[in-house]
Amino acid sequence: DFFVSSVHRRKILRVDKSGVARDFTTEAQDGLMAVMALGVDAPRRALWASTAGVTYITGFRTEDEGRSFVFEYDLQTGKLRRRLGPPAGVTDGHLSDLAVSPAGDVYVSDPDSGRVYRLGAGDKELRVLVPAGPLGSPQGLALSADGRWLFVADYTQGIARVDPRSGAVALLDPPLDTALTG
Repeated sequence: DFFVSSVHRRKILRVDKSGVARDFTTEAQDGLMAVMALGVDAPRRALWASTAGVTYITGFRTEDEGRSFVFEYDLQTGKLRRRLGPPAGVTDGHLSDLAVSPAGDVYVSDPDSGRVYRLGAGDKELRVLVPAGPLGSPQGLALSADGRWLFVADYTQGIARVDPRSGAVALLDPPLDTALTG
């Protein structure tokens, strides 16, 4: 199976190998807003979803604008396991794209502040891995096959390699004829 997020309809679909799509969550279930990103953690039978309050969702409420969360669902039952907001003390956090490591760590980008957050496999809350500053607008995330590096698409600077242990950031040198901005 694979999963598809609906930003506008505020839900997650599950598509089986024959191509049949069914609701994994119903519209706005558990307080879902726009479902921005998904990540499967198969060994722990979890589906991670980031959700944000944006104006173009069905049933938009002004009090949800700017709010964002990461939800963990049980992969089999679709039951919500937990809902996490930005780290404590981060008042301007915007949870967006995410990736799950082979060890079950969850990484979440914050395109508004430039931060990247980490939820260790045994942690109860997100923590800042990359503080504001080194990255301009982190977007999509991908881990190396061995989980040693986190690659971050930065809207303003190109591709960055982040050490998931220390948060150290190194921008990669692309070929000269490659446009990576945006």
